[in-house]
Amino acid sequence: MGDLTFGFEVMLLGLAGVFMALSVLYLMLVLMDKFFAKKNNAPKAQPPEERKVLAPPVPEAAGEKGDDELVAVITAALAVYLQKPQASLAIRSITPAGSTHSWVHYGRTRNMDLQSSVNAKRRERRR
Repeated sequence: MGDLTFGFEVMLLGLAGVFMALSVLYLMLVLMDKFFAKKNNAPKAQPPEERKVLAPPVPEAAGEKGDDELVAVITAALAVYLQKPQASLAIRSITPAGSTHSWVHYGRTRNMDLQSSVNAKRRERRR
């Protein structure tokens, strides 16, 4: 039982010593801040005026005015690239390329890289 009380005494003295050392360091930092901090005599900035924030423009949904021209241009470009008549192509929907977040792109790229490395290891095992 004597060893247990001695252990508690050592623990309490250690905690008290650490607390006292940290308190002294804190007081030193506060005093250094008061004595050595640069005085800023510039007037305080006025709070900014309230401004009205306009909502960003809403992109046109499929089937609205400018969509017909976009579909025509894409269809013509695909017809030239694929060397097929325009009548054989049917564009059903258009999604802007920048609609995904960069982290989504990173995750997809990483998954494709992992899949290709797994496939390469499988090919090596087969040999």
